[in-house]
Amino acid sequence: MTNVLVTGGAGFLGSHLVRALAQRGDRVVAFDNFLTANPANLEDLRDRVEVVSGDITDLSHVLRVVKEHRIERIIHAAAISSALPSIAKPALTVRVNVEGTINVLEAMRLFDIRRCLHISSEETYGNFEREPADEEHPQNAFAPYAVTKMAAERLGRGYRQIFGLDVISVRTSWVYGAGLPRSRPPKSFIENALAG
Repeated sequence: MTNVLVTGGAGFLGSHLVRALAQRGDRVVAFDNFLTANPANLEDLRDRVEVVSGDITDLSHVLRVVKEHRIERIIHAAAISSALPSIAKPALTVRVNVEGTINVLEAMRLFDIRRCLHISSEETYGNFEREPADEEHPQNAFAPYAVTKMAAERLGRGYRQIFGLDVISVRTSWVYGAGLPRSRPPKSFIENALAG
């Protein structure tokens, strides 16, 4: 059993990760500020998951949670997670997506946590220059969300080179499934098919 911290643990993707980790037997701490996340995403897991309300931009709180729960691995999904809100509030996006990532990396460094999975985005590629776009495709991010995700990836690489931390960034694309909070084409296709 591994002690895993999932930042953004009550969000759409985070809550699915929390559920999967709990089902495989890990001891999971779901950390979220609940400003945009739905608490109901974790309601049925309350007996198996520790839910902590907190701010990823507050380093002392992140460190306290990591220490108190003896965290061994981190999945970092906390973020202002789409382009439009990031354009409306760019400074907040930088605080959450960049400063929050630094706080996670500092917690790893200070408590000798060797592995972190960082949830990034295909948005870091900007407008595709070619298809299919692989990992070697240039990153031409332009919206604050994409720029901050790219910065977070690079910070992870830096902490890997400087401190030997295993930070892996996964660039997700068109994530969808049960509980998706906003309408996207895959969700619309499924809902329309079910409705007839």
